[in-house]
Amino acid sequence: MNEKRETEAAKLENTQTAISQTAILPTVTTGPQDLITVTPNWLTKLDAWSGRIADQLNPILIKETRQSLKSRQFVYTFFALLVAAFAWTVAGSFSRMPQIYTTPSASMLMLGYFAVLAIPMLLVVPLAAYRSLEVEIDDGTLELLSISTLSPWQIILGKLASSLLQILLYFVVLLPCMAYAYTLRGVDLLEMTLVAASLLASAVMLTVIAIFFAPMSHSRTGRTLTLLFTVVMLLAAVAGISVAMVQLIQNGNPLSDKELFFVIASVVSIGGTLGHLLLTCAAAQLTPESENRSTRLRWAVLGLSTALIFSTALATANLNYYVRGKGVVIPQQTTLYSLIIATWTLWTFSGAMFVSESANLTPRVRRELPSSIVSRTLNTWFTPGHTTGFIFVCINVAGLYTWFSHGLGWLSGETLEPTHFTIIQKDFDVINSLSVVFASYLIITLILVRWLMIAIRRNQNPRIEVGMAALLAITILMVLIPYSVGSQLNNFQPFDYSEWQVTNWFWTLSWIYQGNDPGYTPLMVETVASLGIILTLIANSQVTRAQRTATPSRVLEEQKSLHPAEIEIDVLAENFRED
Repeated sequence: MNEKRETEAAKLENTQTAISQTAILPTVTTGPQDLITVTPNWLTKLDAWSGRIADQLNPILIKETRQSLKSRQFVYTFFALLVAAFAWTVAGSFSRMPQIYTTPSASMLMLGYFAVLAIPMLLVVPLAAYRSLEVEIDDGTLELLSISTLSPWQIILGKLASSLLQILLYFVVLLPCMAYAYTLRGVDLLEMTLVAASLLASAVMLTVIAIFFAPMSHSRTGRTLTLLFTVVMLLAAVAGISVAMVQLIQNGNPLSDKELFFVIASVVSIGGTLGHLLLTCAAAQLTPESENRSTRLRWAVLGLSTALIFSTALATANLNYYVRGKGVVIPQQTTLYSLIIATWTLWTFSGAMFVSESANLTPRVRRELPSSIVSRTLNTWFTPGHTTGFIFVCINVAGLYTWFSHGLGWLSGETLEPTHFTIIQKDFDVINSLSVVFASYLIITLILVRWLMIAIRRNQNPRIEVGMAALLAITILMVLIPYSVGSQLNNFQPFDYSEWQVTNWFWTLSWIYQGNDPGYTPLMVETVASLGIILTLIANSQVTRAQRTATPSRVLEEQKSLHPAEIEIDVLAENFRED
């Protein structure tokens, strides 16, 4: 019995020793699965950068993507797109039998594929984006998002990114079908690329426009009218784009290489800056009034104006070429005039918006005002306020007049042949006269709008849209009053233009465009506009003085808890400026 116990105790001791040695000694293996993988440094940085970008976009993008991809609208539309694409591929192919083997048939199939893609991309997705943002406003969930760390820009970009994801899904599904149509001959690669790019760009632009209209109205009746207007606008856009794409598919590309470069460069620059301006306006409508909503808008308007100026330079350098339409030859001068009118129209309505802003700045906005001499000199005109807005518009109007009256003529003389330059020299003389007179009328009108909005703000706090309405009312009265007085004095008989019609901007500009002598009207208008600018600068010289207020310690602590690195850098920069 004792020997048996000693044997069992020895076995137990040997087992414990083996376990302890196994626990102490490391296991040595030489298999390839145990090799240590070192992640490259650039991948680590890329992953960290992707994580930061995802943290900014994920909250709204993931929410919208989940809702949209699980919604009945997307499921039914996507299923209908697949069925329609398959049905048209089979039906279109069999309808061309047996000529499909010998006769080019790609144009007919491309027309069907464009029709299948146009409805979801140009109509369904923009309306879904509009309803998504409008529902947020109606249900009050937008107020919960506004008190979170998400900015209005992140909300708008999240809505847009979700719509772009749907557009890409629709487009990728039809891409193999377009490749199949290309193999049937009849449509070259450039035309197919133009059709695809035009469809994508149009879908993105219409989605941006729909998002812009969504927060425009605050009443239920206004939202209903805005929805109806958006639907009508989208239907009209789909009709116009469809006509252009049908002509492109059936007749081919009618533009030369230089014309195509001009169109692509103008569309990309103007479309990109216009989309940025519309998204900025939509984000500004979601931003509380206590924050700065004006600076981003001014930068966006300046960007769109720069794109229009760039397009006028391209049009001027190609005046000896023509843009061919369906049975119509449109000279490049018409394109140039259209771009100039679009530029002046932009600054007319944006100027009315800027001079209608309130001069009362909240403490939060005052903490963001420029403080140093250099920043006050350059950035004061981007800060909110009707005075800074008026001077900002005047500076840009002066720049536009200089470019249209002198820059275009110099550029045409440098790029065009002498024979072409001699022919169009008269057009540039007319542009010069029209630019200086229109700029003077614009400044005078904005002065009147500014003082009218100051008078209205004494008793109430109107929105900036009232400034645009005031602009329309003043411009109409400037035309009707002198013309009515002239008709009354001439017993309602036709009468010629005279200096008594000095406020009648429409008749004056038309008279100059026709090549007639307007007398002393341009001189009088320019004098009044110059005096108005000088008096405004003298009366508001305090605008350029330092008005920035210190940031309270409580606000700094709250901001530091959210963005510690950015706040420390801002504090160091502010201390450096004070020193």
